[in-house]
Amino acid sequence: MDSFEMAFTFPVTASRLYSSWLDGKTHSEFTGEAAEIQNKVNTNYSSWNGYISGKILNLEPDHLIQKSWRTTEFEPQDPDSHVEIELKDTDKGCLLILRHANIPDGQSARYMTGWNDYYFQPMLKYFSN
Repeated sequence: MDSFEMAFTFPVTASRLYSSWLDGKTHSEFTGEAAEIQNKVNTNYSSWNGYISGKILNLEPDHLIQKSWRTTEFEPQDPDSHVEIELKDTDKGCLLILRHANIPDGQSARYMTGWNDYYFQPMLKYFSN
């Protein structure tokens, strides 16, 4: 299984980014695709019109989101991967550190590109307005 870590800074507070990520309407707005997610442990979520799905595993308000994660490209026998989103306020805004683990072999480069292209870049544009 593969894993990677990425970091990106957004021009908002950790509190705003945390609440935006866990609100289906705002999550849909910053990605440009439908999302169903809520700020509650042990709830299922989906994003990108159902391409991504999983369960919220742990929340530390304004600081940490841990969730299971899989796409429609995972094989049925593949276990869920694990995503951890750590948020830290800095002088320049919110530092988001994303750790993505337990990815099926050979898929991590594609998902790293996907996080950048379909999450971080649209989020930067959304939160810069």
